Amino acid sequence: MINVNIVGHLTADPIVATRQIGDAQVKVANFTVAANEGFGDAKYTEFFRVALWRGQADMAEQYLRKGRLISVTGAIRKRSYVGNNGQPYTVLEFVRNPQIELLTANNATPAAAAAPEAETDTPAETEDDGFPFEV
Repeated sequence: MINVNIVGHLTADPIVATRQIGDAQVKVANFTVAANEGFGDAKYTEFFRVALWRGQADMAEQYLRKGRLISVTGAIRKRSYVGNNGQPYTVLEFVRNPQIELLTANNATPAAAAAPEAETDTPAETEDDGFPFEV
């Protein structure tokens, strides 16, 4: 088993469905995370599929949206298959309940979350006590 941690953005809203497993109805959320590597001309994007079950699927349905920055930690495997169009595909997917960490606020867009604060050349205003904050 290979455990990894990736940080990336959701490529779309999770697809949430309910599956019949034995006598139980179980919720599952599927989504893809795009993680960038390298820089300049050597920059590329790797895509990872993630499936969350039960309570984690509820969390995904409520909080995860396209463009949201998240961290995913867990076991990963590479799987190959032939698509409906006859083309071979290879995917990297997280298995066995990966851990998800939300890295941006729920209402933040990726651009707003990544935008640096504006810098000023003027020092912060100070109170009479000489501290730039309340004591």
